[in-house]
Amino acid sequence: PPQSSTRRPDPPGSRVLPASQTTVSVDTNLQLFATLCALQAAGFEKEVSDAGFHPLRRSLRSQLFRQQGPATEALRAYVAEHRLADPSATLSRYVSFALVVGPPPNFSYIFRRDELPPDVSPIENFNEVLANFYAEAKIERLWAQVQPDYDREIERLSPTVTQVVNTSSGFLRELLDPTNPRRFTVVVEPLIGGRTSFRSYGTNYYVVVSPRATPPVDEIRHAFLHFLLDPLASRSPNVVQAKRPLLDIAARAPRLPVTYRDSLSAWLTECLVRAVELKLRKLSPEQTLAIIAEAQSDGYVLVGPFYRQLNVFQQAEPAMSFYYPDFLRGVRTSEEVKRLEGVQFASQAPAPAESSESIDAGAGSGESLELAAWLAEGDRAIAARDAAAAISAFEKVLAKYPGQPRAVYGRAVAAVLQGDMERARALFSALV
Repeated sequence: PPQSSTRRPDPPGSRVLPASQTTVSVDTNLQLFATLCALQAAGFEKEVSDAGFHPLRRSLRSQLFRQQGPATEALRAYVAEHRLADPSATLSRYVSFALVVGPPPNFSYIFRRDELPPDVSPIENFNEVLANFYAEAKIERLWAQVQPDYDREIERLSPTVTQVVNTSSGFLRELLDPTNPRRFTVVVEPLIGGRTSFRSYGTNYYVVVSPRATPPVDEIRHAFLHFLLDPLASRSPNVVQAKRPLLDIAARAPRLPVTYRDSLSAWLTECLVRAVELKLRKLSPEQTLAIIAEAQSDGYVLVGPFYRQLNVFQQAEPAMSFYYPDFLRGVRTSEEVKRLEGVQFASQAPAPAESSESIDAGAGSGESLELAAWLAEGDRAIAARDAAAAISAFEKVLAKYPGQPRAVYGRAVAAVLQGDMERARALFSALV
């Protein structure tokens, strides 16, 4: 399996979470550090102000910008040649690269070529460029200098990760087996900026986080729930396959990622992860219904049924890994297909008032333009927390287009803003 880092040995238990032995850890990753140093030296996002940067990122960026030498110039040419229009997409492919290579000095791949993540293919030959830069810029020496800062951030984040692991595994009644080869690592890396990046390769799950005042609890929990739940669908193929008609319906949702349209097990797991998250977050009924309604509009139509089925699970005794087939059987496919008759999914993106994008059938028609304008008016009012204006806009829609999902949802949110929880609950329930 991939090595999570090439750190010097640490005192036992210093960054491995006690409850999970060696299954879950908070650590650093030298390969990722070296890769991100290379991006900084190449001028990645040089135009972005460093005003909100972590102090360590600010000082390292300044130092790396000044790096000179033939290997550094070759690096800058390589990164410029492989730069994408979207900086986040550029960063993403290098993060993927760093998590599937071994330690310096060679940064050789730890997977076969046909097992590499698709986004790594365009920069598959980055190893040599990085190795030369690593030696020239003396990244190993720089790494030793910053390790005390990384250690402090690891110690600060570890209690949060411990709590996420304990509450999530406790709710699902799962015991983490230290002899299992699967590993979950939270990688602390200030150079990644304010982003949180989740990756899984083989038996290894990584969440890369930047130190911040408020830890990204939701993102870490979402990734850890996938770590716990991802293997379950493959163990019950017949029960899973019985839910295929529901994915056939959900696949019509414009916002549902292709990943889930093409994989029944991945889609089921994502719906279950979202349902468990709602249980663990302990939101108000109104907030819960709003999130379920939004999830359904995006194609995750089983979040609501799974949320209710979790009530049954909580009264049972087995761990979810044993209970999973019964859990799926408890959500009856035929009943859910009937419930979803005529379901309307959200459009790919909310249409601005001046847009000619169609919300319903009949693109470019006068009615579509009118509907788009009224919905956009309501959305702007919600953003401004102007409940009265939002109600006025969405009521206009509902008067002419009874039951229009986005209008019902917007009207429910406006009711929450107005403090009319009874009305909000009724409207959210109509969407689920």
